Amino acid sequence: MGNSTANPPPENDPEKVFQQVAAEILKDVPPPTPEGIGGWLLIPFIGLCVMPCIRVESIMKMLPSFSPENWRVLTNPASPGYHRAWAPLMVSELAVEIMLLLLGIVLIIMLLRKKRVLPKLIIGYYLLDVISVVCCTFGVAVISMKQFELSNLFSPENCRQILNGSIWAMIWIPYFIKSRRVKRTFVND
Repeated sequence: MGNSTANPPPENDPEKVFQQVAAEILKDVPPPTPEGIGGWLLIPFIGLCVMPCIRVESIMKMLPSFSPENWRVLTNPASPGYHRAWAPLMVSELAVEIMLLLLGIVLIIMLLRKKRVLPKLIIGYYLLDVISVVCCTFGVAVISMKQFELSNLFSPENCRQILNGSIWAMIWIPYFIKSRRVKRTFVND
């Protein structure tokens, strides 16, 4: 007679019994669903947190253009740097930057409070950012042209600026539209 090392029957195997009991208990438990600020949602959250600093830096770089000397050079018809579009372009660009700065801060607060309206507002924020980059880039390109040439308007540098400004929106707008995590996270009124 040799030693029998046969496996015990399943009903006596503690591991099998545990697996059966666990499966029976967990059969009615729904699978975990992504919710809360986590996963891929962390990336736009971090972007929103960093963006006010970038906006403030951008505004600070614009302010010297509004000094009396620079303003006079750009907006006085007798000046060689004059163009009738400089004043409206500069003022609108500054206004949009300030608006995007304030909206970004509001979006951070709404994101932390998990407000239901946040996905729509953040999509609008990304679109407004892209539109402002396109308008400013083409505005400066048109003002700086001696004569209207499409090749100058769609220069590689202008296209690069627009593409850089658009990539974030191209990634995150669909995410905020389709993501289950977004739908389950932003539920508060």
